[in-house]
Amino acid sequence: MEVLSTAWHTFFFTPELPLTLGVFRVLYGLLLLLNIGLVLPDAKFWLGNQGILDMAHHIRYVRAKRPTLLDILPPNNYSLTAVIVIHSIAAFCLMIGWYTTISSVIAFITLLTIQHRNNALIYGGDEFLRIMGFLLMFAPAGLALSVDAMIAGTPLIGIPMSLWAVHLMQLQIALFYFRTGQAKVMGKVWRNGTALQQVLSLNNYRRCRLPSRLNNSLFLKSATYATTIFQCSIAFLIWFTPLRYPLLATAILFHLAIEWLMDVQLFGWAVIISLILFIDPNDLAALFGFL
Repeated sequence: MEVLSTAWHTFFFTPELPLTLGVFRVLYGLLLLLNIGLVLPDAKFWLGNQGILDMAHHIRYVRAKRPTLLDILPPNNYSLTAVIVIHSIAAFCLMIGWYTTISSVIAFITLLTIQHRNNALIYGGDEFLRIMGFLLMFAPAGLALSVDAMIAGTPLIGIPMSLWAVHLMQLQIALFYFRTGQAKVMGKVWRNGTALQQVLSLNNYRRCRLPSRLNNSLFLKSATYATTIFQCSIAFLIWFTPLRYPLLATAILFHLAIEWLMDVQLFGWAVIISLILFIDPNDLAALFGFL
């Protein structure tokens, strides 16, 4: 038990520079702004009281399980506009690191409101943003690369401290890969090697066609099995330091390839910026020339 206790304390509470967390915060805030930019053109249709899901039906079918700020505000488009504006301001403040903790809480609550207003808008990327945003509220995200740090007169790379919330984020990312890999193992089309061929034939999601030299059954079947193996294995292998950076590079290339081939909104970018949390802050500081 003493060994486990020591390992637990070392993993969660060893002081580290918050630089990696600062980079993640900047990119996460930017991603929130891009996300609301995608919602904004059709916000009244999807989220407004006169839209596809009016407040009466929302109360009847959704609110009991997914409460939102719009439940307690007047049921009109002014309330929706106010939530979107407040969310955008909070996301921007989070990105620049100004009143970071307060901004992260407001950004999370308003993000939750926007997502829970209409379940038809929610996809994997939204859920990933929501989970990471929840954990970010408990992290000292304003200690590096932030206006807060500049006002306090502390170094932009921050000062070493325990970052237990960051390690919870890392565990969440590993769990994400394990569960997606597990789901593929349980899926018939992934086991028989035809999954990618079927996925890439979905015209509604396809951004561009696979190059002709790669568009053959041998490559697609091999890529299907490789995807399953990679997603199952990275959840465990990424904790081994010598393997970490090669795996991170592979994961980033993997998600960039998906972005190139398919339109999955911001899902891939949400995962990519989260992978940054696995970078050693000392390596990042050296890369930026802070040390």
